[in-house]
Amino acid sequence: MKKVVILSEGDSAGSGSRISNAINKYCKETSSVCIVNRSKRKIGHFNPDHVIGDNETDLIKIQKIIDNADIIHFKDDEPLSRDWNGIKIPMITPIVHTAGGSSFRGHDFEIEKKELIKTEKINFDPNWKTQKRLNGRYIHVIGDSMQINGSLFNSNIHNNVWSNKVSVPSDANSIIIKGNTKLINTSENKTYDIRSIIIRFFNSEGRIIETKKKNTGSLLGKETDFRSVFPIPEGSKTVRYSFFTHKIYRINYLVKNCEIGFYKLPNSKLISLVSQFSVANGTWDLEAYSLASIKTVLTPDLLARDNKRRITPHVKPQINIRKKKKKGDGIIISHAPSNTGKKGTAEFIIPAIESLSKEYNIKFNLIQNLTHEECLTEISKSDIFIDQMVAGYYGNAGLEAMTMGIPVLVYINDKTINLAKGPWLDIPVLRVKELTVEAVIETLRPVLENENELKLSAKKCKDWSNRIHSPKIIANMWENIYDELLNEELKSKNEAEEITDVKIHNNYDEIFFRGGGSWGSTSYSLKENEISDITLGIEKTHNNRVFVNFNKSIEELGDIEIEFFRIGWYGGKGARTVHRKKLSLDNLKNSIIKENFRYMCRIDEKWPAGCYRVVANNNSFGRLFGHFIVDNQSKKNTNLLIFPHITSSLRMVKNKGAMEEIYGTKSNSNGSTIINISNNEGDTEGSKIVNWLFPTLMWLEKNKIPYKLVNDIDIINTDFNLSNIMSLIFMGDNHIWTKPVNDLVKQHISKNNGDLIILGSGMGQELAYVTNDKRNAILPHNEENESRNENWKKMNLPIEISYEIPRNRFFSESYDTKSQPIEINSIIDRYKENINFAEKIFSLDGEEYGEISSRVFHLKNGSKFFNAGIMEFPKLLLDNNDNDNGISKVNRELKSLLWSDGSMYTNEELIFHNFKKNWEFTNINKINKKVPKICLIMPIWKRPELTKKVMEHYMNMKIKLKGKIDLINISIGSEGEITRKMSEKFNFQYLEYMNSPLSRKWDAGIMESKKYDPDAVLIVGSDDIIDSDLLISLLGKLTEGRLVVGILDFYIFDSNKEKLMYWPGYEKLNHRHGETIGLCRLISKDLLVKINYKIWEDLEIDKGLDLAMTNKFIKFGLLPMHNSNEVFIKIGDNRISLAHSGFYLKELSGFAIDIKSELNITPIESYKMKYKNNDFPELIEKLKSMVK
Repeated sequence: MKKVVILSEGDSAGSGSRISNAINKYCKETSSVCIVNRSKRKIGHFNPDHVIGDNETDLIKIQKIIDNADIIHFKDDEPLSRDWNGIKIPMITPIVHTAGGSSFRGHDFEIEKKELIKTEKINFDPNWKTQKRLNGRYIHVIGDSMQINGSLFNSNIHNNVWSNKVSVPSDANSIIIKGNTKLINTSENKTYDIRSIIIRFFNSEGRIIETKKKNTGSLLGKETDFRSVFPIPEGSKTVRYSFFTHKIYRINYLVKNCEIGFYKLPNSKLISLVSQFSVANGTWDLEAYSLASIKTVLTPDLLARDNKRRITPHVKPQINIRKKKKKGDGIIISHAPSNTGKKGTAEFIIPAIESLSKEYNIKFNLIQNLTHEECLTEISKSDIFIDQMVAGYYGNAGLEAMTMGIPVLVYINDKTINLAKGPWLDIPVLRVKELTVEAVIETLRPVLENENELKLSAKKCKDWSNRIHSPKIIANMWENIYDELLNEELKSKNEAEEITDVKIHNNYDEIFFRGGGSWGSTSYSLKENEISDITLGIEKTHNNRVFVNFNKSIEELGDIEIEFFRIGWYGGKGARTVHRKKLSLDNLKNSIIKENFRYMCRIDEKWPAGCYRVVANNNSFGRLFGHFIVDNQSKKNTNLLIFPHITSSLRMVKNKGAMEEIYGTKSNSNGSTIINISNNEGDTEGSKIVNWLFPTLMWLEKNKIPYKLVNDIDIINTDFNLSNIMSLIFMGDNHIWTKPVNDLVKQHISKNNGDLIILGSGMGQELAYVTNDKRNAILPHNEENESRNENWKKMNLPIEISYEIPRNRFFSESYDTKSQPIEINSIIDRYKENINFAEKIFSLDGEEYGEISSRVFHLKNGSKFFNAGIMEFPKLLLDNNDNDNGISKVNRELKSLLWSDGSMYTNEELIFHNFKKNWEFTNINKINKKVPKICLIMPIWKRPELTKKVMEHYMNMKIKLKGKIDLINISIGSEGEITRKMSEKFNFQYLEYMNSPLSRKWDAGIMESKKYDPDAVLIVGSDDIIDSDLLISLLGKLTEGRLVVGILDFYIFDSNKEKLMYWPGYEKLNHRHGETIGLCRLISKDLLVKINYKIWEDLEIDKGLDLAMTNKFIKFGLLPMHNSNEVFIKIGDNRISLAHSGFYLKELSGFAIDIKSELNITPIESYKMKYKNNDFPELIEKLKSMVK
């Protein structure tokens, strides 16, 4: 039984309810549930199964219905989303869309180029009247783009942004305003919004002739086209247009590349434009419906907007009222407009009736302001029913009339008939073919003159409703459509899904990597005085080499473990390991043992841009830290993140005196203050990189906000195009700037109208010169330095920050005191007069921070400036959750200020982009051999008795699989003849390799498999047992087009307690949810070739190997996930999964068991498990014998 859920925002006239009821009544293999979001307008036949309310229990119940559905069927004109009014639609559930109203309908005519008189590009003028702050709304204008942020809009009037007046050409009769639009965010958490273009027409005296409004919509994070067409009333000399949002909506959106065009349309088109103005909106771009696999329309006139859709007519309503007609009443013609403007009542119908009434005995019944039941009763008395005359097809009222055997007059042009074809070529309605009064008259005249014609028309209309709108026929039609869709889904297991290729400017691969490691630990193994004389420095050269420099020799230091971590979000873990090396006296040349030790690492394109932390571990000195920045990617439309290296270094102990001179009362008679600069981005000795930069990077990457990272010292040597920079971001203490930073901020705000974000305090109060060797920053003092505190108090600055600002300074551009000084003004001084308005969005009042407020300042040129006012703000921003009203408001504000193209793309699009760039030109060959070859890789160490029994198990499995799988068992030992002889006894191919680092041992085994040219490699440990059924099942999943498969859960046998336990996999809230376990991963040859048979090539590790392998696969576009969520695409002739695919054991055949003992890398205590001794009773006894 197929389960279908029909979703509708309103379903006011009950068309969705009728489809659902018909399916449930007439379909044996399909059941349907109709769910409606709101029920404000109930025109008739409104009968859904559920109406979404505020009751949380209802939402849970509805979510379960959605989760169990085979198909989701949207019956609405609103854009489609898998997040529908708080209900989540699973990624794997296919979608059908049926359009049915004016929000989808377009005009039934085409506008030709020859009809254009002139067009003007719209350059948004910052001096437009409503550019100023209004009721919480602000506007950002840059050339041909305008951002209207109404997120905080609060007013009793609507959110209007009016243009200046534009002259109307004398021969123009219509206007088109078109362009691109994108929804940035909305307070209702919807994925789309609706607003309007308003045009106001003025006569020669400047008086308003008419005001017209046209709805248009935009999609969250997606740039789509809009086009609004307006007729020009006679006498119009000038127009003003407005971008309008209703006062109840709080949206932040962008419009760009707009133009206004003036046209002269022929009279027939102009009549259609005027008549259909309120019923042909085409509110959203067709991209809004791209999620649907099958698309239909309820009425054929909608094919003019999208002729690739199929027609799925309304289900006729069940009406128990029969036609009632009193003799002697003459011919009764009825018309029941819910909206006279949309039905053509005054424009066409009433003038035609008035003319015909002079010739025929007609009684006109205009039905209005009645209940639905009363309306049906009045319609039943009719001889003729006139439905809508402008929309282009009959609606619910016309269908109700035909159901009662009453002929219906309606406007349907030839274009609609030709698009619909089939039975519509002989549609029996009284069809008006043109929008004129004369056409209405001439269509009615034959049936008014001939009673038999009228009766025949009545019979044909009833037959039509029984045939075209039959509930049984429509139900069967939908069942066939649903079957077709599910068959296509099934077929897609052998054919690839089509995924839209997207051009993504910035690299968002890092958001998918899993994090971890001991990068944040600062524990030391010895006392402080025993390690104080050892230092670590980072040196990054121009040819992308990083040197880790120690001030002692390796002979003095002993064995060292060096780890490189990239800082980022990584599911909240903060970093991921990218390189790890073990160094010892045994494997280093004698020539360098006695020198100060220097380790070199080459940085290539595989290292993503960002901040890296180097951790050096040693048993004698504990842990030392260093940092460096990698910037090897050009980015478009990004944000420039500037780390204050100078003020971070100022916190080091050796700068205590400089700190007191700058922030305290200590005087300096030398005319300058000298700051020693850290030899890397910051060490642990007082540096603020951990509190300032790290949480900023984590927050940015968590929210998919692109950035380019540089420090304030190196900015002069950094290559970037300022026109690509959307915002400048500072963090921490920004009290001291260099002149290049000062100049950069000025240019960014003044010339580029860019935004400035300070996630900290200060704003260039002091200017510093950096020496050529970058070892010192020098702050020249003013001659009047003694009185600067008094000057600060008199400034009355418009910005609350944590330090006062000296007004004007003289500054020498070099340390040469004889050089000519130049006068520098504070950035704030420069923009004080240009501030339009400011708003406080966060405040703190307490011992830790004092009385501080965070504000957003809006400059008249459209630039925005956010000042947190709190030096430790990045940590505060990251640590506080969204339930904190103050910080959550700051979160929203910052995300609206910071440009992010990451939010434009779904995770599926980003995954596809990452996969394609790695695999696009790769020839992938699916496994199609009769007897595939699989290499089982098993490192062995100690535990000889257990190892022998495990090897014996796989030797027997090899024999059992003969003829089905050619299983080659490979062991990698580290105990010489002991493990060699053991392996040979059980028919294992043997390789000798050192046991540590274990990652090198595993890689050696995988590389050894290459000589056998396997179709896949199976990963198992020397304490892991799987059976042949599980291997056959996994191989079957691999042959379906997957590059790597594994299991999500497994059994663990506790050898001490002799009990079997079950581990269900990573929990949903765990950042590794959906990741397969290391045991039993089956890796295809194609993936092995792609990674050159090396999984851990940059890592020398003994634990964390599973996570490192997962990240390796992510790097090549394969995200870990349950198989139900994976997406397949076509590469060459094959259908390939984009996932590192996981399966639960219950979805496969067989079992997998890890035998835990004292020598396991991952202790049994780290798992949350339940005893399962009853699952495999015979196996339990076998396992007990294996561990004895």
